[in-house]
Amino acid sequence: MKQTMLLITCAALLASCDKGPQVDLKNATGNQVAKAVTQSRAGSSASFIEPGEWQLRTKIEQMEMPGLSADDEARMKQMTATDSADTTNHCVTPAEAKKPMTNFSGTQKSCTYDHYTMGAGQIDIAMVCQQPGETQTSHIVGTYTPTTLSADIESRTTAGRHAGGIMKSHIDYQRIGECTGKDDDE
Repeated sequence: MKQTMLLITCAALLASCDKGPQVDLKNATGNQVAKAVTQSRAGSSASFIEPGEWQLRTKIEQMEMPGLSADDEARMKQMTATDSADTTNHCVTPAEAKKPMTNFSGTQKSCTYDHYTMGAGQIDIAMVCQQPGETQTSHIVGTYTPTTLSADIESRTTAGRHAGGIMKSHIDYQRIGECTGKDDDE
């Protein structure tokens, strides 16, 4: 699930671009999505995302995963029962902001996109990811600007050891200023 959340987060950050270009694909691969974003000028726009310190707040609203031990299940219930959100920071350098497809493409060879729609400050993505022994479907719906992103994410495990699992979360990305050198991912 963590790998899927990272993929979804990267895809969401990919979407935090300018409002001009439009991408609307159906039944596409990760490579096709990356190419369409680049061709739409969203992937090379200077205003794709603004460089600086970005903060991600993730709130897990529901998490169920069949096949977990009683201890792991209790920890998951505690995570979703609290009102707090997990917060992490990441510095987006000017070079990364100019070439976001290199760092935030959110495309994986193991994923296909039922649909990938972004433009005019809106994003709607439905994707299926194959991982060893597991299939996950995810849906992301949200809004964005060059300095913010807010999205609801639902991921379901449809095949594999944790089949029937579900995770619903809400993410908020926000540019909070200049890079400080004290990022969580250093």
